[in-house]
Amino acid sequence: MVYDVHVLPPSGGVWYNGSMTCNHCGQVFEGRSDAKYCKKQDCQTARRRGHKPRPRVDHEEIPCEKCGAYFKPSKKGVRFCKIQECVASRNKAKDKRRRGKQVAEFGPSTPYLMKRYGITEEQRDRMVEVAGGCCEICGRTDALVVDHDHASGALRGILCRVCNLAIGNLGDTADSVKRAYEYLQQAELGRVFFEPGEPME
Repeated sequence: MVYDVHVLPPSGGVWYNGSMTCNHCGQVFEGRSDAKYCKKQDCQTARRRGHKPRPRVDHEEIPCEKCGAYFKPSKKGVRFCKIQECVASRNKAKDKRRRGKQVAEFGPSTPYLMKRYGITEEQRDRMVEVAGGCCEICGRTDALVVDHDHASGALRGILCRVCNLAIGNLGDTADSVKRAYEYLQQAELGRVFFEPGEPME
């Protein structure tokens, strides 16, 4: 390879300009004869950290499992391209595989119930049956969750997500919920500061 003399370095000798191959990304770049990395941020980070040269592997184009478009995978085992919808499908596939491993490990019971509350699906279904198949506060039959005492960890019953969040935001105690009830009761009995549209004096 032929280089052009560029400038004398402070320590003596000669620096040359020419075309080199980056040890990190493998791209050809113009630089000094002693340069091993190009100026890209990732490559300069690799230079500072002393990374070993990364071998470049050109994978053949494969069809995306979601959209069918052909793309070059960045590594072995990649099955989805980088379009947003395809990335979402990839994440769902990962979640499905993870849930399958959890079911194989814990059996038919939901791993979340076992880890969070120490109960199985059958025990949860029994709680729902005792509650009448609905939220024990509002009577909704959808989005039911297990309600528990955050202080003691005791399971209290079955609520819908809305009611469970509501009592949690009110402090998760009977006294705080009672004060909220008394507040609303005063308003129903006629305690109103201003009527809508009434000017303030």
